[in-house]
Amino acid sequence: NYCECMDFRTNNLGVCKHVEAVSIWLEKRGKKPVTALPKRSSLEMSYKGGRRLMLRLGTTAPEGLAMAAMRYFDDDFTAVPGMVAELPSFIEQARKFDPQFHCYPDALNYILEERDRLRRHTLLGTLKPADIENVLDTKLYPYQIEGIRFAFDAGRSLIADEMGLGKTVQAIGTAELMKKQNMVGSVLIVCPTSLKYQWKKEIERFTGSSVTVIEGLHTHRRELYKTEAFYKIVSYHTLANDIKAFGTLRFDMLIMDEV
Repeated sequence: NYCECMDFRTNNLGVCKHVEAVSIWLEKRGKKPVTALPKRSSLEMSYKGGRRLMLRLGTTAPEGLAMAAMRYFDDDFTAVPGMVAELPSFIEQARKFDPQFHCYPDALNYILEERDRLRRHTLLGTLKPADIENVLDTKLYPYQIEGIRFAFDAGRSLIADEMGLGKTVQAIGTAELMKKQNMVGSVLIVCPTSLKYQWKKEIERFTGSSVTVIEGLHTHRRELYKTEAFYKIVSYHTLANDIKAFGTLRFDMLIMDEV
């Protein structure tokens, strides 16, 4: 089974309501799903019992493809954890053996996530304490330094300190640290309308980075999104309307306040 929905990717069951709906649809019509192995080979994700990257050899897979896979996959054709970041090299080899070789989008995203994780973790190991302590134009408390370090290493994180302990400072500090390591070139901050200019004030107070607030008529907002400002701040309501109007918005980092 395969589905692109988030439920399928997170419930560890290998099934979701969409797969079940298709199954019922087939059963009502006296049909059965195709269970034969496909001709082409593919790299895909298995979500049953946790995320695993799997190689599925098709019925026409050349012998050289299986030989090339031995370095990257175990006997069950599950990707060896330490080799996931190296799989782009295998994909290139595989397509030379088999031009029809297919890599599913979620499998490619998994590889890119792992490469990004390793890059962040490696960089963090090379940073000196002062690199984090001095990332903002203010003195950071030890727990704020640890929060920035954790968020940088995790890639995705929830800062859940009590009110007044400086969650905003930690979020900005993480963005500045990633900027200084050339990992992000743009940050979108989404927050309640009442906090937009508070965020702007904090950014201007603690950093030398450019910042703009996205507001006004939709034609004006469209132009504001295109500006070179490192930080762009927008309310949830405005962002919801802009996504509908513009179709898509792309940023390297997303900070969601009061989510």
